[in-house]
Amino acid sequence: MVLRLFAHNGCFCRLFEDSQESVHHHTESRGRTHRGGDNFSSSSFCQFHLFFVPHRCLSRTPHLSQWWSESSRELYDPSKRDSHPVQSKIFTLRSSLHSGVNYTGLFPLLARRINVGEAHWATSSRAPPLQYTGEFSYIPKYWEWLEDILSRNKKTLTDAKIYGAVRASLFTYDRNVHAMQAFFEYWCPATNTLHTSVGEISITLWDLCRIGGLPLFGSFYDEVVPSAKEMSSLPSSCEYLFAAFHHLSLKLGGPDSVTSTEWVGFWFRGSVRYPKPPNRRSLRRSVRGKLSHNPRGIITTHRNQCRTEDEEAPFRILKVSEKAKEETWLAALLSCWLGEFVFPGKEANLIRPGTFKVASSMARGKKYCLAVPVLATIYKGLNDIASSSVPSKCDTTFPAHYLNAWLAEYFATHFDLPEASPLDPCMVRFSREGAAKYFEEAEARKLFCSITKFKFHRLALFKGHQEILEDNDQLSDSYVDYFISQRPSYLSSRRGDLSVLEPYSPHRFGRQFGFTQDIPGEIKEDLRAAPLERVMHL
Repeated sequence: MVLRLFAHNGCFCRLFEDSQESVHHHTESRGRTHRGGDNFSSSSFCQFHLFFVPHRCLSRTPHLSQWWSESSRELYDPSKRDSHPVQSKIFTLRSSLHSGVNYTGLFPLLARRINVGEAHWATSSRAPPLQYTGEFSYIPKYWEWLEDILSRNKKTLTDAKIYGAVRASLFTYDRNVHAMQAFFEYWCPATNTLHTSVGEISITLWDLCRIGGLPLFGSFYDEVVPSAKEMSSLPSSCEYLFAAFHHLSLKLGGPDSVTSTEWVGFWFRGSVRYPKPPNRRSLRRSVRGKLSHNPRGIITTHRNQCRTEDEEAPFRILKVSEKAKEETWLAALLSCWLGEFVFPGKEANLIRPGTFKVASSMARGKKYCLAVPVLATIYKGLNDIASSSVPSKCDTTFPAHYLNAWLAEYFATHFDLPEASPLDPCMVRFSREGAAKYFEEAEARKLFCSITKFKFHRLALFKGHQEILEDNDQLSDSYVDYFISQRPSYLSSRRGDLSVLEPYSPHRFGRQFGFTQDIPGEIKEDLRAAPLERVMHL
């Protein structure tokens, strides 16, 4: 059972490093009493709560002295109309960004706007049913290059916490149009949550860590071109990347001609092993399609470190020193990966020099926080579509392959890949052509509005027993990421002159972390529409 009252939790924890806190894993069995994170169909279950007891309070806003609250409430089973209330002690997440005033208006769902004639899906057969961009697609020779990079640089990529995230780009990620349209209809731009028949759910920072392998703890990702003065303090590979970009700009007729295809072709001189996959087809099938033009994902150790004369060509052209070759080669691929897979741009298939600084640092094993700006970009893209009067014509850009995988994980929209490695990010299980299941429009809407069974905490950390954890700089990266994912804040992303700011409210979807859901209050101030001066004081 779940509270008939629905709640809502916070945002990105920017203050986590400033406090020492204890965490309790509280586990108990409670018959049919249903709390956050449990299957609706279960007659008995094990539940857990993750909450923090700070040793000292911070005066800085918007810090909470306690991230959770304990109370006694009447719990109801939303799957049963004649459910009788059960009094029980519960734990709920709290938010510093929201008031205790309950929202009483109608949420601006696309489905509601379609019903009253304020929006509609375009019906023209000439145009694609969905025109947003950013979904990863085939780049000639990228997969061949990536396989070589993964075999040579596993340690460096592992040190930077991105080996799995980079490996995920070995594949494409399919989708069903009707499932995507139904999702957009129930996505709420006001709350950054999906409104379903069992309450609010959302893509969390922790989801991106588990599904996409994206690191949450690390340096701030800022996509800018460094000044000449700053360049002297950056790895030498950064300078070589700019030299390569300049070389290609002169050769091709300007910076707008330096596409990812040209970039990959300049750096990787090997032969093509993977032809372009055929155009996507939506077929009704009961099992995953057997034919795939994607790599198999088998990476062998690269024993022959010597390159052929042709493979040495880019290093000769740029006069790359011998000791900087491997690092520069890795940085060159990472710049393409960042611009095509992680942060796809509006100008499709173009190399962005703003990625060179981060790529060159990653090539030395430096860690960057990627989950936060990626989720901010995803929220922004979803809100653009859900707010459009003709959503099928909305040409917003976001890394939609992460959304495809999230839907597959939570709503079984894809066929699983049995042979996927447990060490891979979850999204790899739903990769390659023919992975998406087929849904008609009515079927797709039932995924979200007629739910009878749902496992909220399917990706949550769960140990099945009580445990106390203290923030003493000795916790694993997984726990640090998990704690940050439960904190309220604003997610930000900046790439050149494009800035995105989106509220992140875990207390609205606390069941995904094992908490009970409470009544969500209204956000005190939506900074998405606030002046820059106000945002700077956050």
